[in-house]
Amino acid sequence: MTNKKFLLLGLAACALVGYIAYRTFSDDAHARQSAHFDDASESKIAAAGALLPPHAVLPSSANEKPVDISRLTYNKSAFKGAELPERLAEMASRRKGRVFDPELVAAALQSDEAWTVDPMVVNELKLTNAERRDGREFIRVDPLKFEALMPGDEISIPLRSVKADGPLRMVVDQVDNSLEGNVTWTGHLKDFETENQVSFTRGDTLIVGGVTTPDKNYVVQIDGDIGWVVDGFTIFKGRHDAIPPPSGGVEPAPIATGHTH
Repeated sequence: MTNKKFLLLGLAACALVGYIAYRTFSDDAHARQSAHFDDASESKIAAAGALLPPHAVLPSSANEKPVDISRLTYNKSAFKGAELPERLAEMASRRKGRVFDPELVAAALQSDEAWTVDPMVVNELKLTNAERRDGREFIRVDPLKFEALMPGDEISIPLRSVKADGPLRMVVDQVDNSLEGNVTWTGHLKDFETENQVSFTRGDTLIVGGVTTPDKNYVVQIDGDIGWVVDGFTIFKGRHDAIPPPSGGVEPAPIATGHTH
């Protein structure tokens, strides 16, 4: 089982290298996430990471009117790692003081599903005919749901090909942010007796990750709010292409990698 953990970390590392190449050539990376951030309101938090009081009032990025975040509701049975004020403060701290719209965060945390399956996403990605048919499951994501995750939270991981009694649930164990601006969420699958691991890393707009189950290792890659998930053995047989920008731009070079299963 230890080999699986190292394999998962290897897959995530390869995907992260793809992310770095992608980020170099993506002209609109920051624009695609700007709707989630209220940069103009950064001065309203004096120190990034300072805990907000339970009845803190923050502006809404939509209309700049005060919002009483104590009145916002979300799925507290799943996202139980922190109350919303503490969660917002921690999110700002991870992202060097950027203020997140509390209403958008609360909306993202209504559902505890990490993503939804949408076959139409294939039409929004630049993929070859072979890549369209190699077993990838195409998905839509609200990136704020990942941004808001705290240790102790639980999130459902929809993997249709996994044979289990119920949906796989990730328990977030740790959140780390790097000097390069990436945030990584690591955890484990709940109710599994055998060793397993889940990891997601987000930079500007790209999320790369891996899910290790007792039987298989899955790779996840999301560009903005669209992407795919697939059995890692399918695409790590010699090369792996990071998601090209849907709106055009220079494609990153493919990454050669070995794979053992």
